[in-house]
Amino acid sequence: MFKKVLVIISMMIFTVLLTGCNSNDSKLLIFDDDSLIAETGDTYTYSVRNESKESIANQFDLSFRGFTGRETIFTLTASEKTEVTVDILSSISSGQFKVVIVTPENKVFPLASGSDEDTSSIALEVGTYKVKLVGKTAFGTLSMTFTDIDKVTITKTE
Repeated sequence: MFKKVLVIISMMIFTVLLTGCNSNDSKLLIFDDDSLIAETGDTYTYSVRNESKESIANQFDLSFRGFTGRETIFTLTASEKTEVTVDILSSISSGQFKVVIVTPENKVFPLASGSDEDTSSIALEVGTYKVKLVGKTAFGTLSMTFTDIDKVTITKTE
């Protein structure tokens, strides 16, 4: 009887370990697949995540280690056709990393990739857009600021 209980417990532990490994493997697939990036909801892991908690709705500062998956950091809602400007400074020491915007039609457009410093003007049609971080075992820092946001409601995702 004791052997059967021990075998069952061992199998349960083994199953839990395999399930944990497989879920992280699925996050690794996201980086190169726009359909997975565009999906609703977030799925990610960080070894370390330090976000500046300033109360500026249009600004985001983050340092991180071991980021894998996708995380929505902003929702932009345009009530009319407009443009916004985004300043991005990313410094990636290892791994793969990008910042993307997902349109209401679930099309994915890159805003930054790897270590990057750029100012972009983004044309928005009426609708809701998601700004997402996408990583594959990435280590680095990111600073983003949106300007020219008069006709857009920006919400930071908590």
